[in-house]
Amino acid sequence: MIGLTPLLVIRLLAGLTAIVALTLVACGATAPVSDEYTGESSVLDRSVDSSDLELSGPFLDGQPVSGLEDENAVARAVAAARATPLPLSASSASDEVIFVTSEEPRSLSAWDEGCVESVSNSVCAQIASDPLTWFDSATFEVVPLAGVESWSQLSPDRWRFILRQGVTFHNDETWNAEAARLGMNYLGNKATSGHGMYSFGLHGAVSGEVVDDLTIDINCQIPCPIFPRTAIYATFQAPEWWKEATQEERASTTVGLGPYRIANYVPGTEVRLEAFENYKSDDEGDARFPDVEKARQVWQLDPLARAAMVGTAEAHWAEDIGFQNTWAVPVAVPGTNNEVFTLVADNIWHPELSKRGVREALTLAIDCDALVDFLYEDLQNCVGNIAPWGTAGINENNFQPFGYDPERARELLAQNEYDPENVIRIHTRLDPVYRSLALLESVATMWEDVGVNAEIVVLDPASARDHRISGCGQFGGPEGQLQCAENAPPPPIEASTHYFETVASNEVMDLQRHLLLRTNCHSINSRVCNLVPGLEGMTFQESISDAIGTPMGT
Repeated sequence: MIGLTPLLVIRLLAGLTAIVALTLVACGATAPVSDEYTGESSVLDRSVDSSDLELSGPFLDGQPVSGLEDENAVARAVAAARATPLPLSASSASDEVIFVTSEEPRSLSAWDEGCVESVSNSVCAQIASDPLTWFDSATFEVVPLAGVESWSQLSPDRWRFILRQGVTFHNDETWNAEAARLGMNYLGNKATSGHGMYSFGLHGAVSGEVVDDLTIDINCQIPCPIFPRTAIYATFQAPEWWKEATQEERASTTVGLGPYRIANYVPGTEVRLEAFENYKSDDEGDARFPDVEKARQVWQLDPLARAAMVGTAEAHWAEDIGFQNTWAVPVAVPGTNNEVFTLVADNIWHPELSKRGVREALTLAIDCDALVDFLYEDLQNCVGNIAPWGTAGINENNFQPFGYDPERARELLAQNEYDPENVIRIHTRLDPVYRSLALLESVATMWEDVGVNAEIVVLDPASARDHRISGCGQFGGPEGQLQCAENAPPPPIEASTHYFETVASNEVMDLQRHLLLRTNCHSINSRVCNLVPGLEGMTFQESISDAIGTPMGT
């Protein structure tokens, strides 16, 4: 449950800042990565004393998943970077920049389920698109982008947006309330865009209603006091183009409102972008006109190869090169993203994890500060909840880490009659975040030190998804879901899912996504269904709706 899972903030570069970073690098910004870096050596000297924290990484196909690079790694990485020539054809850095990501975009369509929040997919989500709202990169306050003037709340479930005049889509179609209505109705309807309702934070059906040409009312199925925060995921496409386009055309591009338009996409090779000349920009902030005329996205799986592409001038900017490869680039800057790497427990069907005291013991057995210092060079933070500071619902009482107390962990295990015959597994994918496998293996080692029978299981993507969706919502009908804890584990796993990892992201808006997704009797992702009356006589399940409908600050 919330408050009893080990959490680690993972800072990642994301969103529209990708283009900002490109601009800075293209303009020749220089700054030392560390005071230790003198330029006299090609290796950044950041030695770590690991004598008191021994890592024994997990294995796949008989080979260690993680480990130090051997002496030939650099040569291999440079060779991989040069395998597909990427000539820098621009005469100056301001003409075109090349940025290399960790994978090819899953989709270039803003309305496709593959268009998820990541740097690799930022073209469809934030570069070719301008959502209704945005978190300002300097103040982190919710602000309008090119298509919106202002908004106001009319009732608990209704918001009014005033749109900006003179804005057009990339194909010169007019942006107006009707175009906004079509987009909201598509994203807010589970039948057409289930990912929009849940991954995009639009919980419950959402629809648009035209008031006049530049005014639209947004109606929520349930109270939505934080809708402007969730509207950062409400993207739009040119209505006439969408109506006439084939499925293949829709999947291969976004005709949106963003500062760049997609000029060309060569699957497996590159995405070319051009600054949108009619972009309705502000003089400053995240809606300003692009500084770079053209940009090109390429991709490379290996992080050292991505760094080598920058070091050999085959790219100007690279995503997620890893701490160990910062020496290979002229400038390395930690990203700033509020995502929390989280272990989600099966609170119902696992014979040990169903005990609150055992879950608390597992949390107290983790020396999170040591892991952050050793694995992440103290660039991350340990927190005591599923969302970072600044999130609606996070306060001094529920934010602080639980601390490290192995002796108390042993006491709790004994008091709750922990049975070591019941193995506790952590299910994970292959490196969902940097060094995550080493992190989780270290967690398992710390659990073993207090007497827990623990192990790591690396799943393929399909199996990982099956583990995530084997929750209470799989039982048919609301009544069956409310009886979740009285039933055997549901399909597709039909067994306890123990722990599985996830990178919580949308919780930065407010805790409603966690309440609805992971602690709700009706969610396929939930292993929590608490029907025992508590505060003010309500069950936890009954209090979810009240919590979601409560305005911020009250």
